[in-house]
Amino acid sequence: MSEKGMMILQKQQLLGNQKLDEHKFCEHCVFSKQHKIKFPKSIHTTKGTLDYIHADYWGPARVPSLGGGRYFLSITDDYSRMSWIYISTPLSEREKLSATINVQAQADQDYMSKVPYSSVVGNLMYVMVCTRPDLAYAVSMVSRLLNQPHKEHWKAVKRIFKYLKGTADVGLVYGSNLDFCLTGYSDVDFAVNLVKRMSLTRYAYTLSGYLVSWKATLQHFVALSTTEVEYMALTEAAKEGIWLRGLINDLGINQEYANIYCDSLSATYLAKD
Repeated sequence: MSEKGMMILQKQQLLGNQKLDEHKFCEHCVFSKQHKIKFPKSIHTTKGTLDYIHADYWGPARVPSLGGGRYFLSITDDYSRMSWIYISTPLSEREKLSATINVQAQADQDYMSKVPYSSVVGNLMYVMVCTRPDLAYAVSMVSRLLNQPHKEHWKAVKRIFKYLKGTADVGLVYGSNLDFCLTGYSDVDFAVNLVKRMSLTRYAYTLSGYLVSWKATLQHFVALSTTEVEYMALTEAAKEGIWLRGLINDLGINQEYANIYCDSLSATYLAKD
């Protein structure tokens, strides 16, 4: 019984000759009588893994980690309450994104109407252009679906963030090297667009071993052979090499030519003719 209740009984002379002394404050008694307050209900209802995620960013730390990092990124799945899983690739090799997906259910349409797909892809573009060229292919794939994204496309975007979570310490590193050699690499992904059957042109350039230019873009025509798409990709890479060589010469560095490597023997022979 509480002290207040005992005082009421004393006033009603129900305690007989018993005297009621003033009790000292007991902190443990207060804690033992405290009420449990329920957590407020979440406004987000999730029915599966990766439907909704929570992210938090902390730093900088006074003492860096073994890898030199000073920031910590925490990502938690709302449905399973599990922390984010690291993956090694931003896009699955088996995953072929296409705009021609079956008609979405009404629940999926309502779900996608609340997803900031365009804004998230725009942020990934900024990261890709500035410091993460390894995202060029994946961002190129998901950025073609801004008009009418589906739930499968949103899962692909979240996979890119899973990749970023595991590779937060990856970035472009530049050093000093007096051997100014401009080297390019050209490649193509044949008929990667499942709707229009267009291929993807990819190239990258290094200067003194450090990456300085990269691109992954969809070709504007439908090719009938891999030789044709490889040759057109090699042409785009050559044009970029000519521009970079001129820029380097304008900076006062003598660059007579640029080496370009291609994995298609037929396209190489065709370029030599």
